[in-house]
Parts: sequence; structure tokens; C-alpha cells
Amino acid sequence: MKTLILLLLPLSIYSQTIDSVWAEINKQGIKKPDIVMRQAMLETMWLKCKDCSLRFNNIFGFRHKSAIKEGNPQGYLEFETWQDCIYYYKSWQEEKYDSGCYYAFLEEVGYAESQKYCETLKVLKRRW
Repeated sequence: MKTLILLLLPLSIYSQTIDSVWAEINKQGIKKPDIVMRQAMLETMWLKCKDCSLRFNNIFGFRHKSAIKEGNPQGYLEFETWQDCIYYYKSWQEEKYDSGCYYAFLEEVGYAESQKYCETLKVLKRRW
């Protein structure tokens, strides 16, 4: 008789939920967590998009021209886990943001292509 051995790993390592993303943002000490969470929700259509940065564990839509390749023409940065993406965001935030209005900061650094990006973030309803 063959024995089936199952290796049980925490599901949260592989799949993200709104609650787990919110918890990780807070755990990592991200500044302006409400706004950052809204960014993740907007970039990934509430973690439900099929053909976006989420397929690369990139919940914030980070892009770079060096990441452009076949299968990733938008140049989304690829992360081992979605938690790694939050860690990257934290590092990016620490390097670029000091204080002040976070929406103004996002506009100044050119975070989004849309001119209405920050307006959209402001009106997203909190569901977490």
C-alpha cells in the first residue's frame, strides 16, 4: 500500500484575501495603510483580476521597463509572494516618502498613469 504524504503549508503564503493583505500591510508598518490598501484594491480589482499584475504577486502594479518580456509586456515587477510585494512597497515608501499629504506624494512621484488615480482612491469604500 502506498502512503500519501501531504505537506501542509499555510495557505496565506499562496493566496491573498482582503483581510490577509490588510493584516500584512499593518504588520509591516506601512505608512498610510488605508490609502495603500486602497491602492492594492484598485490595482487588482479587489484581488480578483485575471490579467493584471496580480499574476506576478504584484498587488500594487509596480512596473519597470527592465521587466518587459514575453508574457509580461507591461513590465510588471515579479515577486515570489504577495508578502514580498508589500515588503517592496515598504522599502519604496521609506525611500521616497517623508511626510505630508500622501495623495500629493503619489501624484508627485508619478505613481499612476491616470490623472484621476488619487480621486478614485479617495472614493473607494472601505470593505476590510
